[in-house]
This record gives sequence, structure tokens and C-alpha cells, in this order.
Amino acid sequence: MQRFGKKNAEAQRVDGDRPKMETTQRERMMALAVITAALVIVAGLTLVATSGGTPLSRCNGILISQQKAECLLALANSTKNASVCSYLTSSLAGRCITNIALLSGNASICDGIPSNSQTYAGCLTGIGTAKHNVSYCGGLGEPYLSTCAYSVASGENFSSILTCSMIGNASLSADCSAKSHYNDAVLLRNATYCSYLPTAYNYSLVSYISQSSARIFGLTNVTSTLAYLNTSPSSYCYYNLARLDYNRSLCGLVTGQLGTLCGYQLSTSASYNISAVNSITLQNVTALCSQAPQVAQAVCSYALYIYIAAAQRNASVCGMIRVAQYQNACYAGIANKYQNSSYCSYIQNSTERIACSVGVPTNST
Repeated sequence: MQRFGKKNAEAQRVDGDRPKMETTQRERMMALAVITAALVIVAGLTLVATSGGTPLSRCNGILISQQKAECLLALANSTKNASVCSYLTSSLAGRCITNIALLSGNASICDGIPSNSQTYAGCLTGIGTAKHNVSYCGGLGEPYLSTCAYSVASGENFSSILTCSMIGNASLSADCSAKSHYNDAVLLRNATYCSYLPTAYNYSLVSYISQSSARIFGLTNVTSTLAYLNTSPSSYCYYNLARLDYNRSLCGLVTGQLGTLCGYQLSTSASYNISAVNSITLQNVTALCSQAPQVAQAVCSYALYIYIAAAQRNASVCGMIRVAQYQNACYAGIANKYQNSSYCSYIQNSTERIACSVGVPTNST
């Protein structure tokens, strides 16, 4: 009897445990059901937010912040509605407002950006440059006023000395004024303006005049590479005017070997014309330059080496030039043509290396 009672008691204990196991299982099932329901609700809300309502509400309903920002930026641009920008973070809001101001051509939209910020200055600079109107820069303080006015001047291709006069930064003002004087010299065929340009080598100005030469005389004109042969902006200005007007007397104002070449090019007996050569290679440099007078043969060779190095994007060709100033000019020529300052690193002279790098992007492709 006792054994029977013991078994009965064990059976009752086991039976008593079963309800607890069933309860635990039921709780798990209920928890799973709650989670599933929550996910369904979240998914449903997301679907509703992104598939219905206004475009703004659909953008704001996106849960992933990056996608939400992209949606709001696209909406603001497409509608040109600056109020949409207020839903973006402060760093993106300024960019958003600037885009709309530029798209609309409306400077008052820039007022939505804090006035003491670089973003605000960039907004007005963009408007002023697009409209070729330096007055939009007037309310800015330095250094923003100078960079804004210089940007407007650049957008006008430095056609107005008045725009340059608004630049407070001395370096930018001098650069702007010199480029403006060069344009006046070419436009008015007036050599007096050349005298306003620096008589010392200036990489930025020489590069600008070189680009102008390519437009005036044609992209295939090899003599434009002479810009990098350590000539001054003033001399190069006289040289170009001499060629434009076929005025040999101006060659007397061109210093160095460029002046010698100028006189020879414009002489009545000249038959040497590098720009007419269609095929220039390392193998025929000597033959081509042998046509030039003795005094011009060296500078001719340097010019052709620079031309080949730039055309082939091959800095090793520059190493074939044994005269340091022309070798450095060769590296600077490649750097400027391809807008890649890494070529400037070949220049040993630190002053010329820095001058080469100014205004040229680093490691641009």
C-alpha cells in the first residue's frame, strides 16, 4: 500500500508540473504573436507613409536618414521650394537653399542661410557669378567679398577692371587686374596695357595668357608652349600683340630668346613655321629646329620638348632638357594642361615648385 501511495504521489507531482510547462509554451507563442503583429504594424505604417499623402509627407516618412535627405533634396530642387530645406539637418539645409537660389536666380532665397557663414557667402557668390554682377558681393565681409568678386570677374573672363577693383585681397586683386589688362590689350590692340603686366615670371598669369593664345592662334600652334619658357606676362603680352598685328617693332619689347624668336617669326624672309608641322616627334626635333636661325635653335628645341611632353603626358621627356629653367617649365606645362600638381614635384627649386602648384588641383585625374 505504501508503494502504491508513493507511486500515486509521484504521478500527482508530475501531473502538477504539466500545467507550468503548458503555460510557458503559451506565453512564448503569445510573445511571438505580439512581435509579429508589431512588425506588421511598422511595415504597414512605413508603406502608408511612403505610398500615400503629399510628396513632403512621403519623404518625411522614410525611416532611413540618408534616403530621407536625398528625397527632400530632390523634392526641393524639383519644386524650387526652399521651405522643404527646413526639414533637413543644418549642414544640408544650406546646400539645399543654395541650390534653389541658383536654380531660381533669386538672391533673396540665400537669406534663409545664416549671414555670417561661408555657405551664405557661397550662395551669393554663385548668384553673382551666374548673373555676372559683382553687386551681389557688396554685402559680404572679407575674405568672402574678395573671393566672391574674383569669382564674378573670372566668370566674366576678367573683362572688367571695375570688378577687379572691388577685390580687397591684394594678391587676388593684382591677378585679376593683370588678366583684365591683358584682355584689353588684345581686344583694343593696344600695347600700352602690356606695360601694366608684371615683368617677372608669374605662373598664374602666364598660364592664363597661354590659354588665350591657344584660343587666338589655334590649339595646334606649338609656339603657345613658349609661355612656359620662363617669360614674363608683360613680354608674352607684347609677343602676342606683335603676332596679331604683325608688328615687328613690338618684338623689341619682348625680352630674352622669346624676343629673338619674335623678330625672326615676323621678318619678311622667315620661312620657319613650327605651327604648320603636323608631325612632331622626339626623332625629328633636331631636324625641325635646324630650320631656325642659330640663335633660336635652342629655344625651339625646348619648346618642342615641352610640346611633346605635354601631348604625351610624359614627364620623362622633360628630363631630356638640360637647362633647369626650361626643364622646370616643362613640368609646369604638363601640370597646367592636365590640372595635376603632382608633376610639380619633379621641380627641384622650391620657389618654382610652389609657384607651379598654385591653382592646380592635387593629384587630379
